[in-house]
Amino acid sequence: DRATKPGGSVEKHFEDFVGCEALISRLRRCQTVVKNTKSRGKDPRELIPFTFLFCGPLGTGKTTAAKRIGQIFYEMGFLATPEVMDRSATHLIGEYVGHTGPKTTKLFDSALGRVLFIDESYKLDEGSYTREAVVEMINLLGSERYRKKLVVILAGYQKDIHQLMATNPGFTSRLPEVINFDPLTPGQCAQLLFKRMVALDIETEELEQSTPLVSFLEAYFGKISQLPFWGNGRDVGTLASSI
Repeated sequence: DRATKPGGSVEKHFEDFVGCEALISRLRRCQTVVKNTKSRGKDPRELIPFTFLFCGPLGTGKTTAAKRIGQIFYEMGFLATPEVMDRSATHLIGEYVGHTGPKTTKLFDSALGRVLFIDESYKLDEGSYTREAVVEMINLLGSERYRKKLVVILAGYQKDIHQLMATNPGFTSRLPEVINFDPLTPGQCAQLLFKRMVALDIETEELEQSTPLVSFLEAYFGKISQLPFWGNGRDVGTLASSI
């Protein structure tokens, strides 16, 4: 029964990830709170964050992590479905004066009981219509109709997120949970490559035990990660698929 059980292991949900320790730790604490609070017959909803800021470059797992949050919050009984609505900030912005507010509200309505993942959040800082979307979001996140009724995640590069927060102080109180997704280190890239290969039914046990090969891969990833437009985990996955 999802209403009485905290769900499966957080680590199990993230076993194919490399990194994300801060998020895993935060979600593990959430599960503990849910378990302890429900055992006393109380509603843990007020003790659990339903809004997050995901800060990090391309390919660091932000979208996939949002999907895992959807599954975990569904298992904890907070969401009607594990579905994640993956949207860009442009989906909030209207085409004429007075259009943005209703458009933002309509999106929130459709996301009730789900995860609303808003990528490219820097676009919320690009003009009068976007400012209207920000004001509407801040109001909706604080209203009883939406508060704790859906999970909202804003994602983008760290610099852009910080700028958005600086120009819109109301966001700070509405989205206090900041999760940083750091660029993968060469060693993490090698680990992720092996995980992706295993997912493709490629045997890696002997390869992982080969110190020269691991050293070569770390040196290789150390070089290519310096290239412009390096996609972190996304490019590692592409490499695994090409093997």
